[in-house]
Amino acid sequence: MKPFKRGESFRYTFKNPLPGRFKLHMDQGRERASTKEGALLIKDISPKGMRFKTEYTLPVERIDFELEIHFELMDQPITMAGRPIWRKGAGKEILYGFTSVEDAETEKLIIETLKSYSKEDKKKQ
Repeated sequence: MKPFKRGESFRYTFKNPLPGRFKLHMDQGRERASTKEGALLIKDISPKGMRFKTEYTLPVERIDFELEIHFELMDQPITMAGRPIWRKGAGKEILYGFTSVEDAETEKLIIETLKSYSKEDKKKQ
């Protein structure tokens, strides 16, 4: 696996990981198969990706699938599609790096929602 360095200037790290859920979608010939939902905890996020942990082992070496992640931030449901690009750890503490497919609308939504979340979080301190 190639080393990966994220070249983004905007990344928000949560004090307490944000809960979310995911599904794997795999192309199988002409059909698309999906897994049941799994739980994850988002440690940090940017408009183009995130770091999350889960107890599930995801196939980072394969490229024939898509990961769909759902979570809520400031009562705003957000869905990101993409794939994990690296994995560290084992057991209940598997950490993943995730990169999303280009989606300007979702990226804008994440930026706006994170700005509001950050302002609210600062008010609480």
